[in-house]
Amino acid sequence: MKGIAILLIIIVILGGVLAFKIMSPNNATDISENIKQMSKQEVLQLVEKGLSNDNYILKYNDDEGKETVKKVKGDIITVKTADMYMWQKLTTNEQISINYDRKVALVSKKGTLFGSLLSKSYGGISTELFTNPKYEFAYIEENTHKGNKCIVIQFKWKEEKSYEAISKSWIDINTGIVVKTEAERLSEDGNKELVTRETDIQLNVVTDEEMKKPDLSGYQVTDMDTI
Repeated sequence: MKGIAILLIIIVILGGVLAFKIMSPNNATDISENIKQMSKQEVLQLVEKGLSNDNYILKYNDDEGKETVKKVKGDIITVKTADMYMWQKLTTNEQISINYDRKVALVSKKGTLFGSLLSKSYGGISTELFTNPKYEFAYIEENTHKGNKCIVIQFKWKEEKSYEAISKSWIDINTGIVVKTEAERLSEDGNKELVTRETDIQLNVVTDEEMKKPDLSGYQVTDMDTI
């Protein structure tokens, strides 16, 4: 009987060790097993891959919950909100801005309306951040967003005195597209607040018909190049 009791104790101990190994972090399922930690240069190359897409629809909600729809096809970019529509041809820098409510339109052939506001960037990250010495880069972790594998990176504005300006970006590991951003900013009362933006992106769905130069019939048109 004594021998049986000792055998049972050994079985219990071995079972506990086995259970611990199975449940330990080293044996847990983690996407980091499939995605190695990337260097700053590797992340930049992934972002550049995302920016190389020239046919997509991007949708996100602004701070007030209003939807913004951005479309890109070739060298044409449009942005539509509840009351505004912006159109730009990158190769010529021709720009049009329409206010639906006021029935007015502003036009320019010199890119004077919105400068670099319209670009192929997905609104989450700029490649300039990787080379700007004012921003400190950090690779945070591997994660998922809506079931897709992502890497999470962070930029910190190093020269800010009053607070640390920090932004995080979730980048889809397969497409290089920024699918989520979190950024800290100061509110009107001087407190920190976190602004989160999640984007829905569809690739290769935009048609030439959607990107035609807008018809300004019925709008009061002002040529901003003559002012």
